[in-house]
Amino acid sequence: MLKKMLLITLLITSSTVFAANNGAKKNKKMMTNDLISIPFPGGKMFKSGKIKLSDEQKANFATNVRPIMHEKYNPMVQEIFILEKSIQRDITKKSKTLDDKLKSKISKITQLKQKAAEYKIEAVLKIKSILTKEQWQVWVSN
Repeated sequence: MLKKMLLITLLITSSTVFAANNGAKKNKKMMTNDLISIPFPGGKMFKSGKIKLSDEQKANFATNVRPIMHEKYNPMVQEIFILEKSIQRDITKKSKTLDDKLKSKISKITQLKQKAAEYKIEAVLKIKSILTKEQWQVWVSN
């Protein structure tokens, strides 16, 4: 279960764009663009062995970072994804004008992305406070 959650976290926190150029296959993975691009290598840094955490650091991650990413950020990104897909469907299949319904969805996405960026920044700053200077340099260099 933990591996699955880590994989989902990595997928969600990676910023990619849906493939939409000239008939290219659509990427159906749950991805959204961040309002602000904030590097977040996630668990791969620890799994790869590039950064080794002490037991105290692991406990700090579990109590200070994980709740932000798993309980606040990830559900918000899921909601953003659903709204973005809805707008994409509306534009390609239904909408002929930029009506109030579309404007409302766009506004909601903007608000959610702002809050998601705040959560992600909060998590990164907590990570920075948990890691040593050397570990942090490895984190930001990847």
